[in-house]
Amino acid sequence: MQDNKPNAKHIVAVPGVNKSELIFHKGFNFKWEIIDPENVFKLALVENDEAIGLMALDRFDSEQRVEIKLIELSARNIGSNKYYSRIAGFLLAHAVRMAVARSVARAAISLNPKTKLINHYIGEFGFQFAGKSLFMEGKSLIKLIDEYGR
Repeated sequence: MQDNKPNAKHIVAVPGVNKSELIFHKGFNFKWEIIDPENVFKLALVENDEAIGLMALDRFDSEQRVEIKLIELSARNIGSNKYYSRIAGFLLAHAVRMAVARSVARAAISLNPKTKLINHYIGEFGFQFAGKSLFMEGKSLIKLIDEYGR
């Protein structure tokens, strides 16, 4: 993980969360406590366990796919004055690892982004259109893990 100071890097982890953590997460706009914590993961700084991104997933084992239901960066990490960069990429790489762990040959991830983020997901991460959703499979998954997940 990199903050926006020259050459500053941080170690991050993507653990699951419990219900009390979702209630007390400050700096996020969505009411995360309404989501089943079993499906929520946070991108946290190892040094202080600060959550800088949250992601809710659904697993569709019969389709060998992980769907990102919701992804949110903390308020101080949005826009041109953000403190940390690459948060969404690290969260997406975690979803990819989960999909690949279930099925290496046909793994895929998908999401239904807000309209204004569609081009960002396509240009920045390599998603493709699939009806109303965006998806990623094959070599794009490996590329995302290489960039954000190792």
